[in-house]
Amino acid sequence: MKRLKRLVAGILDHRYVRRSDFRQFSDQYVPRSEFRELERKVNSLLKPRWRDNPHITVGAGCDIQNNVALYAVKGREIRIGRSVRLYRNAEMNGPVTIGDNCFINRDFYARRGTTIGDRVYFGPFVRLITDTHEIGGPQRRAGRNVYPEISIGDGCWVGAGAIVLGGVTIGAGSIVAAGAVVDKDVAAHTVVGGIPARIIRRLDDGVDVQELNPMDIPELALPLGSATGS
Repeated sequence: MKRLKRLVAGILDHRYVRRSDFRQFSDQYVPRSEFRELERKVNSLLKPRWRDNPHITVGAGCDIQNNVALYAVKGREIRIGRSVRLYRNAEMNGPVTIGDNCFINRDFYARRGTTIGDRVYFGPFVRLITDTHEIGGPQRRAGRNVYPEISIGDGCWVGAGAIVLGGVTIGAGSIVAAGAVVDKDVAAHTVVGGIPARIIRRLDDGVDVQELNPMDIPELALPLGSATGS
């Protein structure tokens, strides 16, 4: 019964189901003559719809989990480079461009007009929000929709729960601390954190960001959403 529940949960949640689950399930509940048809139908249910979208381009060697939601149409394409890892519950609305060798943790959210360079790492629950409104009249202050673009340079690291607002450019090799809200441009090789984000320190452009020890920057280890640790 546990195997049956796991298989059904995988179908309903559009998660990856191991082939061994099918075999164990079929041995106990399904005659062998019906096993292949069952496997074909379940695989069809698990296949994410975006894989058939001609306006989404995915490079070689990517690991994109099945329940990622990618929305793209003609003129608003999504392009994902090589060797990108994109974890569960991510959602992107094109146009979005992602470079090579990026790591995008769970529950990532990116809106139209977002460009991400190569080797960019995102913690969980990061939000890149380009859409906003012009200020309207007194009857409705949220006026016409506008979409100022977001650009994140090569080699950046964006910590868990950070929010980047529209119109922001983050320079190459920079770090955004967990829980930060970035509403202004960030120079290359800079660490920012807080609400709104402020400069914490400058990084030597000769330092490989991937080799930097997070414990050298205490602000990066603070609880999510807190600039004081409280």
